[in-house]
Parts: sequence; C-alpha cells; structure tokens
Amino acid sequence: MTWPYKDTMPIDSAPETFIAGLTAVTDHIQHRFSELNDSEPIPSRREIDAALQALPSALPRSGLGVDATVHHLIKDITPGLLRGHAGSRFYGLVTGGVTPASQLADILGTSYDESLQINFPDATMAVALEQRALDMVLDLLDIPAEWFKGRSVTTGATASNIMGLACGRDALLLQSPHLPEGYTIAEHGFPPHIATVGQSPSSVPAIKVLTVKAHGSILKAAAITGIGRANVLDIPAATSEENPWGLAFDTIRLEEELCQADSLRQGVIVVVTLGEVNTGGFTPNIPGIEALCRKYHAWLHIDGAFGGFAALLPQYRHLVEEMKLADSLTLDAHKWLNVPYDTAMFYTRKASDLIRSFGPSPRLGTPAYLQVHADSATATVDVPDDVLKLREWLSGLTSPLNCGIENSRRFRALPLYAGLLEQGKAGYTDIIRRNCDFAQRICAWLTDPAKGGKWYTLVNSVEDAANPASSAKVPLNIVLFRGSHASCYPPSDMSSTTRLLHAINRQRLIYVTPTSWAGVGALRIAVSNWRTGLEGDGDFEAVITALSVAAHG
Repeated sequence: MTWPYKDTMPIDSAPETFIAGLTAVTDHIQHRFSELNDSEPIPSRREIDAALQALPSALPRSGLGVDATVHHLIKDITPGLLRGHAGSRFYGLVTGGVTPASQLADILGTSYDESLQINFPDATMAVALEQRALDMVLDLLDIPAEWFKGRSVTTGATASNIMGLACGRDALLLQSPHLPEGYTIAEHGFPPHIATVGQSPSSVPAIKVLTVKAHGSILKAAAITGIGRANVLDIPAATSEENPWGLAFDTIRLEEELCQADSLRQGVIVVVTLGEVNTGGFTPNIPGIEALCRKYHAWLHIDGAFGGFAALLPQYRHLVEEMKLADSLTLDAHKWLNVPYDTAMFYTRKASDLIRSFGPSPRLGTPAYLQVHADSATATVDVPDDVLKLREWLSGLTSPLNCGIENSRRFRALPLYAGLLEQGKAGYTDIIRRNCDFAQRICAWLTDPAKGGKWYTLVNSVEDAANPASSAKVPLNIVLFRGSHASCYPPSDMSSTTRLLHAINRQRLIYVTPTSWAGVGALRIAVSNWRTGLEGDGDFEAVITALSVAAHG
C-alpha cells in the first residue's frame, strides 16, 4: 500500500528491524553487565564532550529510523553517560545498583508498557502484583501486611515524603475546631491561619512540621503540600555520647512545641529519620517521640528511605517495632533494595487517609472515563474456590490513581517484585551486611595512624557500646571524612573539600560526593550496591588507592 500522507514516513514495524535493534542493545547490555565491576565509574571529560557534540541541534526533518537511532545511542551517547552509576565503585549520594532479575524485569515492563492507572480486574492482574510486592516489602521487615493498609509504589523517597505530609496535613485538619467539619486542603484549598488572642489571623499556620536534620525532600514536601518551608522547624538536642551528631529530639522542647500547638489546635507533623544521609545515623528514642505524638494528637512520619532496611541486621532489629509506630512510612527501593530507578514505597496506617488526599473528590466523584465496570457475566462455574477468592481480592483493590500522585505511571512494581523474589530475605540481608562491613573496613583504614589516619579525619565515628576499647566504627554504610589538619586539605581551608573531591574523582577509580557537616566541608563514601565487595578485594583496594594518591595532592 502506498503511504497516503505527504512529507511523512511510517514507523518501520517490520519484526526484523526491531530484532536487529534489540540484538544490538542486548549485546551492549551483556557486555556492560560482565565488565561493570572493572569499568571506570565516570566517563572522561573527552567522552562527555564528544557525546555533547553528538547531540543534534534540531529535530531531524525525516526520522533516522530504528537502526541509525540505536547505533547513535550506543556509539555516541552511552560513552558520555554515568557508566558506573550501577557499578560497585560508585559511592556518590546513596545509590543502589540493579540486581540481575530486577533489571530484566524492568526490560520486560518496558516491553509491555502497562500503565498502572486503573484496576481493570477483567483485563489485567498488574494491580494485584503491585499489592503483593508491597506486602512482600513489609514481610521482608517482619511487619504484618495489615499493619499499613494504605500503600503505594512511588517514584522515590521525595514522592513518598510528599505523600506522608499530605496525608498528615489532611488528617490533622479534620480534627481542627477552627475549620468546618470534613475540611481538607485536598478538597477545599488553603485554610485561613489560626487566630489567637491578641494576634491577627495570619499569626499561626494551620500545620507545622517538627524534625531534626531531616532530608531535604521534607522541605520540598512542605513546599508542595502548601505547609510551607518556613513552617518546618528543626529542633535538635545538644550533642552527647548517646547522640553524637545532634539527631535526637530535645524531648522537653518537643513537648513544649506539641503542647502549645495542641492548645491552639494547630496540626503538627513530627518527622523522624532512619538513616541520616550524611552520617547514616538514626533518630533515637522513637517510642518516646511516638508517645508524645499520641498525647498531643500529632502525626508521626518516619523517613526510612534507606536506613529502614538496616532492620534486617540483628543489631538494628529494634527498628522494626519503631517503624510500626509510624502513621506513615517512607521506604526506598532504588537504594538498598537495588531496584532500578525510580522506585520507592509509601505506607500509611489507614487506606482512607491515602484516598482522602489522593483519591477522587467526595463532591464530584470519579470522572466517568476513569470508572471501573467489572464484567458481572464472568463465568464462575467449575472455578475453584481459591481462584474465586483471588478474583474477589483483585476486584476489590483500589485503582492506583486513587492512592498516589500520578494518574498514569510505569509498572514500577514489576522490577520490585522480581528483586524480592530473586533475593528473598537472606539475599537482601547479605547485601546490607556486606555493604556495612565494607564501610567498616574503610573506617578502620581511615582511623589507623599508620595508614589513612596520617591524612584523614573520620567525621561520623561512633564507639561500640559493647566494647568501648575497640576501634572506631561508623553507624551504618556511610563513611563521612575530610582532610586532617596536617594534610594537604586542612578543614581551615575553604577550598579543601573541593580540591580533595577532584583529586579523588579525577582518578576515575571511585566516585564520591561532597557535603557539609557542622558547617565544615566533608566527603561521603556511601556503600549501597549489591556488587560492592562481592568479588575479592578489588573494590576495597580501589578505594584505598584513590584516597592514598589524593592524599599527596
């Protein structure tokens, strides 16, 4: 047939064209998978520049077609990408890798291209798979599935924290005597500020957030949910041996804030952190904080993005009971679960809290085109009872668009599900244990006066309570360090952090990222990849070589 549209070209739908492109991509992925541990974590400056030059300056008038496009991607673009982001020597931020099964599942998910938007029980079981994966994450942590009835797969901890603050915001406003019954921001918009005796109505915000050294995404969540960044209050306690990095709430100050807010009937969301991003430390005394939240009707949100999974290790088992105290909980999958970006989980105690903030308007209902009409004529004769129960369960599941931010989203649960099946509890426990042990080896080298201690200072050192005479340790999987006063990178020199960063990363043996702690620059080595340390001492030796070479300026 002649193509009827002038100045256009049809998509080449020939199977052999796709198969040729698929073969080229698969060959590239296979080579990358086998060579990833030995690859430099970042491209050279020359490779980045070449990839930049390869970008077209405008949309091509006629499409390149499949073959030329795939060739361009593999030959011109991939050399300039962050090739080691999924590798064993990328220690920037807190970055997980991709387990084999979850990577393959992600490829399958793209092939099927299913949007998890509406639960169509007569057409797909994808929503059931997502719910089962969310159950399995809780099972991994020994938390009963029914403990958190509201849940969703999200794009990351930022989205999950947005959802936590949104759910807390609307649940708290329902309790407010200053607003009409049933008032929520989701439905009615921003409320007037609370008027107090002798003050103008703008003096007291309807909701405030109390936290200690929270992740930056909490401020973003406050901005997006309308709570406002100015209404996020950081109230840390003074440092002590039990709380060396100021991550503990001053419970006296916390109770004062909660008591005052309760007397005004002002809503309060308390945010605690499991796994602070610079130190790997935890907010202590969560049971005491939770008791104050219950006493003063506050909402408790726990951000356990990566640190929550430390509960798999015996020394952190107490985190399980602490996470169960949350009204809402954030967990990341693309960090320690090593699922492809971008995947995380959000949980809340009541499904109604989730639907109130993200579901349809109670006044307007679900738009007609988003409604589900199950086939009542589906045959049930000779169908086993267990299958009928599964059908009933699937039909009763909430459509994802009513319990999350996006109306349409990719099938993120598929690689999550695959990773959970592939690794099981034993596999993930092994990954987390190996990562923490690897961080402790670096810690030991940095604090040895005959080795790294000649040039570096470990910032997030913590004593072993069971053995105070033992060598220094880090709390989890993050090593926070800077140059010592006697090094080429003294803390007194404002340029030290940047110079040390470039001296390490320029070697392209490992990749680290900078931060600041107590107002002084520092670098982080965050170990969260399943590959790290799996095959001999090569990864550890790369770290020591990079730090030793950098130490000499």
